[in-house]
Amino acid sequence: MSLIIAFIYPNYIAPLFDRYDPLREGELLTSI
Repeated sequence: MSLIIAFIYPNYIAPLFDRYDPLREGELLTSI
């Protein structure tokens, strides 16, 4: 059961609450 939840949560449930927008070119590179 926990394996099923561990697979389903990051793929289907987490995206409903967390929005992962791709960074614009250069944002991450300049911060590093």
